[in-house]
Amino acid sequence: MAVAKIDVAGMQQLVNGLTSGIETLDSARSSLRTTLSRYDLATSDTQGMQTAADWARDVLPDARRRLAKAQALEGSNPTWPTGTVQLDDVTDISSMAPDKAQQAGQEAAEALRDGGKPDDDLIAQIIEMQDDPYFAAGFAHALSADELADVVIKLGYNRSDQDGSSTQEELDAENAWYGMLLNGMSTTVATATRNTGDLALPSDYAASWLTTIEAEVPTSPYYDGGGGQVDRANALTVLLNAGHYGTPFLTSIAEGVYDYERELGDDRGKVWEPRGSDDPNGGVYDADGKRFRDPLAGIMAALGNNPEAAQDFFGGGDDRKVSIDGHDLVVSDRLAYLVVDRRWDIDATNGGALGSALEAATTKLRNSEASGKLSADLASQTFALIGDKTGEGQSDGWLVFGQHEGWKMSDGLRSHVAQMLASYGADAYRVILDDHDDLAQGWSQPGSGDLFDAEMPYGAVLDKALLAKIVGTLGENQNDLTPFMTGLFQAQNLAVNKGLTDAMLQQPNAAANFITGGVSDDSNPAITNASQVIGWTLDTAYGGDKSDEEYQKKRAEAIADALSLASAIPYIPEIKPKWLKFGVDQAKDATLDEIRSSAAQDSGATYTELSQKVQTQLADATMNQLLASGYFDDAAVQGAAERGYDFTPPPAAAIQAGPPPHFDTGSQAYQDWYNKSAMKTIVAERVIGTYRDQWGLPL
Repeated sequence: MAVAKIDVAGMQQLVNGLTSGIETLDSARSSLRTTLSRYDLATSDTQGMQTAADWARDVLPDARRRLAKAQALEGSNPTWPTGTVQLDDVTDISSMAPDKAQQAGQEAAEALRDGGKPDDDLIAQIIEMQDDPYFAAGFAHALSADELADVVIKLGYNRSDQDGSSTQEELDAENAWYGMLLNGMSTTVATATRNTGDLALPSDYAASWLTTIEAEVPTSPYYDGGGGQVDRANALTVLLNAGHYGTPFLTSIAEGVYDYERELGDDRGKVWEPRGSDDPNGGVYDADGKRFRDPLAGIMAALGNNPEAAQDFFGGGDDRKVSIDGHDLVVSDRLAYLVVDRRWDIDATNGGALGSALEAATTKLRNSEASGKLSADLASQTFALIGDKTGEGQSDGWLVFGQHEGWKMSDGLRSHVAQMLASYGADAYRVILDDHDDLAQGWSQPGSGDLFDAEMPYGAVLDKALLAKIVGTLGENQNDLTPFMTGLFQAQNLAVNKGLTDAMLQQPNAAANFITGGVSDDSNPAITNASQVIGWTLDTAYGGDKSDEEYQKKRAEAIADALSLASAIPYIPEIKPKWLKFGVDQAKDATLDEIRSSAAQDSGATYTELSQKVQTQLADATMNQLLASGYFDDAAVQGAAERGYDFTPPPAAAIQAGPPPHFDTGSQAYQDWYNKSAMKTIVAERVIGTYRDQWGLPL
């Protein structure tokens, strides 16, 4: 199987070059032939230009298809270097003739428009061809915005409803076709919005969507006139939940619908509820079978699949002046409205779609360039707005009446905010130790401080008190807290590695000193700092009496989950700093699923078992850091010998080359060496002992 590695930007340039080259060659040949004919000269010499144009036409379809597939896959695998994808060079690319593919797309759209419940073959064809730019062009050109919306509404009526005769599992199986088809249609239309040249959609395509979405619905008591129809706005925007939509199209839709909601909402209040159907047997459903009633939520989901468009949206628009922590600050008005002003209770994801958009805008383009600065600016503003809003309206009430814990971010938003904090774990790490940054000095800073390497990207600016409010909310659900703690462990790895490396540079005997039980000025404080950061996070998230066994067990579970996740994140040598693209989210899906699959066993685990698991994980992580930093090299062993210590270095069979080099901690060679060496005692005293009091765990 041949695997193709594609540079997405480079492939886009190739397609653009082929397209413009064909136009240039055709135009030049035509002009030259006309001139030659005018003087009765032979035109046969222009055939070379025709040959070149024909060659470009022959290779253009394959290039377009590779580009479309690459765009759809970009960012889906954390081990791929930024801006590149890998795909099967044969099976992932359609070989259907372009004109036939375009005709097939048109016929598929017409079949959906004119028929009833689609058959399995039609559904399979749309899914198979969803990334083909020619099929997508035929499909999207065949349906107006109104017709596309009506197709989705009609499909909803063909779903099976719960009438009590089927279990929920049986009903889900009956309706599986709907979710697959809706995602296939979404991806197909998304592919069409990225097409260029002769395949491009009409210049007013986005405007036609806005006309349908914003059309007045006369049947509603809130509206007196207009030609809109119930549920069309929902039907179009539910398609935005899947697929990678083109940036110009998506930016136009996002800004248009947002501006419309703000303007109409200020005047009338509710904007979207009156335009949705209350028919229990109809309406619009997302691919998971949930009722869809919030067009802006669909738009946020689409932004979540396009970091460039997400940054364009949140980085644009008006500013808003706010007062936070005694400072008069300026934030994005769009950000403030969506995060703290707007309600997401009619959104089936309860703010999850917004969270995916924020995550895309703040974590996918981490670098030292303008996009990296905007990422950090938006992340910092989000954290400050949420932290400042949390608890607003809190009341102790009187006796049992009128109690209210105040504002908290929606449930669906929390996991995404945790992922954002994980991406900026180095900044949280710094602020937890140093109290807080000065928000008045700006929303971002180059790097993440002296504890980390200079090549870090733009970092977030945080207030520790506001961060504490967010962490307290995340602590209500361990699954929400785990990604943030994982980010802190990754930051801890960076900080400890830097401390170990600095110690080696500034103290030639640092390695020998450490492996013989001595103290190093940079390495030991780095370990102490790490324990304090995690200790603060646990205290803030959970609180409670550290001597209480149930409380200790809860903390141990949180640490074990986060350490398990951190250890599962892949190493990516092409990206610096390496941890930023380690793919916390993707690793979480696999690793936590495995953890949760044994939940029945783990839930009955004794505290001693959990404590032992944490201890082993900490020891393994520390040993790998020491190995990577050169603490077991020949110079360190020789230094130990000069002090009278007979230190046996780890055997080659205990080490895996990497990158980075690391111990095979499960091997017999490692276990035999580690258990007999002084390192077991040193790690127990210097690392486990240091963490014990801070974490509230009798390790």
